[in-house]
Amino acid sequence: MNFAFYISGYARTFRNILISDLDVLTNTKLVVSDSKKNIDLKSTLKHFNIKYSVNDYNDSFSDYMLNLFLENQIDYCFCFGHHILKGKILDTFKNKIINFHPSILPLHPGVNSIDQAMLDNKSILLGNTAHFIDNGIDTGPIIMQSIAPKTLFETQGYKGIIDLQLPMLEFIYKKLLENKIIIKNNKVTIKNTQCIPSYFYNN
Repeated sequence: MNFAFYISGYARTFRNILISDLDVLTNTKLVVSDSKKNIDLKSTLKHFNIKYSVNDYNDSFSDYMLNLFLENQIDYCFCFGHHILKGKILDTFKNKIINFHPSILPLHPGVNSIDQAMLDNKSILLGNTAHFIDNGIDTGPIIMQSIAPKTLFETQGYKGIIDLQLPMLEFIYKKLLENKIIIKNNKVTIKNTQCIPSYFYNN
């Protein structure tokens, strides 16, 4: 399988993936960015034999990314970007683009989700959701979630929450290689898996 990443801004999570030298990099063929802030990654990615492409944030970005995916025979994309994907790419790569969202969906969709959760007096938890992208905003089929108490944010900030995405990424990557992630009736199951790892940190 060939994997791609979509990144935005300074791409802190993806930079952590590079530093950690995660297994997913082995089969990663392409990184697409909507920000020139990441141009320094080009030489680093060359070391991993990964192509890097950048295009400024604009209305044609989804089509731009679709063409790159087809040219590079991409099977799955891990999404850590800010741009809302739309159009033909969602049909061509249905259930092939996986977003990592820093909240426990369906709570707090959209931007600034950690801030939303911190201001939500009804919730004592924070976390992340990995889900397939569909036509809605953070509404696609959920693959897995990580859970943490609000005290983690108080002690470690945004990084403490978002770093929980890395073990989620590795788990999902390995299950995709094994063809064990199945979608039926808009629900995700993981074939021949007793349980999904959960991460709960109580400070």
